[in-house]
Amino acid sequence: MASLSHIISASPPTPTFLRLPLLREPRFKPFVISPKPIAFTGRGLGSFGVSYRRNVGLGFACNAVEREDWMGDSSIPDQMKHLAKEAPDPPNKWLLFSGFALLLYTWRAILWELSKYESVLLPVVNIILDPIKLLLRIPMLLLSAIYTFVVYTFQTICFYTPVPELTRVIFFSSIVLSIGGAVSTDSIDSQKHLLSLAGIVSFLTVCGYVPEVLFWVFLSGLFSYSFFVRQTDVVLAGLTPATALAAIGEPWVRGFVIILYLVVAIMQYFKYTEVERAKVRGKMVMTPLPLQVAALSIGISMAAAWARHRHLLWMAMAS
Repeated sequence: MASLSHIISASPPTPTFLRLPLLREPRFKPFVISPKPIAFTGRGLGSFGVSYRRNVGLGFACNAVEREDWMGDSSIPDQMKHLAKEAPDPPNKWLLFSGFALLLYTWRAILWELSKYESVLLPVVNIILDPIKLLLRIPMLLLSAIYTFVVYTFQTICFYTPVPELTRVIFFSSIVLSIGGAVSTDSIDSQKHLLSLAGIVSFLTVCGYVPEVLFWVFLSGLFSYSFFVRQTDVVLAGLTPATALAAIGEPWVRGFVIILYLVVAIMQYFKYTEVERAKVRGKMVMTPLPLQVAALSIGISMAAAWARHRHLLWMAMAS
């Protein structure tokens, strides 16, 4: 090896930018290779190869072109050259855990910083959200009340509708309305609102919400309003009170009112002229709203009863 002293000499000191504090000083000093291709044999080649691989692994000055030239000019057999290549560094799995720990610390630090302003920002947020909650609560309460009313009303109609009593109400009220419609041309159409109001008050009286004395006062007021204020005849003025009494009165009251109203209507009809009688013929009269609601209630109750009967029959047949 002494004859090679003119070719290989001691390498210069490691550059300053390569002296990293985290890297250990290389065991072997890097060699300076002459531009002239040189072949090494024996033990010297092995020691040079190890030294070269370690130096390159530590990042010393040797580019890929020089390394390929050296590998091509070396005396290592082609079958063994792949053994001289550098092995890839194993992946650093701790970087992922380090990043996760950093994100966790940052998240906790942000929450800790925001917790200082919680006592200041929370009242401001509540001041902004309270009117919004109030505005949303009012329609929700209204919708819930409407929904509850509709559900309970439908349930009451299905299970607690007095079908026979409503049938009698419709029958006797229709008799009085037919008498009034046969005598006066617009006896029903001209006072639909009064008939609806009388029906509502009659229903409240039957339920017990309106005393009987007030009910009689109310009927007297309707007759006085129609006869004295609106200047109508006796048949037209007495149609609303007679219909209410025929609907919810006692049996003798119903009979007395129907007979009395029929007599008054006949007397008033004979007072009309031929022209006025001709107007009455062929007139289509609409049923008042309370009677329509009563008929609808009867239909819903009977349909619910039929559905319950069919359901029980199906269950009995299935069992």
